[in-house]
Amino acid sequence: SFTAAEPVVLLIDEIDKADLEFPNDLLAELDEMRFYIPETEEEILAQIQKCLQAFYRVELKYQVEDFMLTSSANKLQETLFIKQQGGVVEIGLFIAPGLLRRLKKNNPFVRLNRKNLQDFLLAVEGVSHFVYYLLKAQRAMPVTRLEMEIQAEEDKYLLTCLLFLGQGGKIPPF
Repeated sequence: SFTAAEPVVLLIDEIDKADLEFPNDLLAELDEMRFYIPETEEEILAQIQKCLQAFYRVELKYQVEDFMLTSSANKLQETLFIKQQGGVVEIGLFIAPGLLRRLKKNNPFVRLNRKNLQDFLLAVEGVSHFVYYLLKAQRAMPVTRLEMEIQAEEDKYLLTCLLFLGQGGKIPPF
């Protein structure tokens, strides 16, 4: 409806029975002209990327979901693959499908808790590696694996704190 040539009317039935915050949340989504759909796990990764870019006030030309790999020969839950040959860099991020399904089922942006914390941290680590590597590449700066790991640890702490604050400021019992 955002790209429709003709005006579109959105009818929401029984909004008075929704959570108290729903009307404000709906207005925020309409203002951004996009909706979060929990059924697409890639959206969670996109939200992580958006949070990191907003916090660091940077823009990337690329979106993490465009670089997702569907399989990996290693046993890790999260891996950033980088292949440099000549002046060409190939990059891909693998996050285990089971981890993405669990995040889809128990979305940390809705409620971060003990059921999804570990998976959320692994997803943040992968997206952090992706963002950090691309930022360095855009600036034609070298990057080490150690730098990416340190940055990922900082980003995991940062996003976890921000989510807890945004979800009432209380750390749930673990």
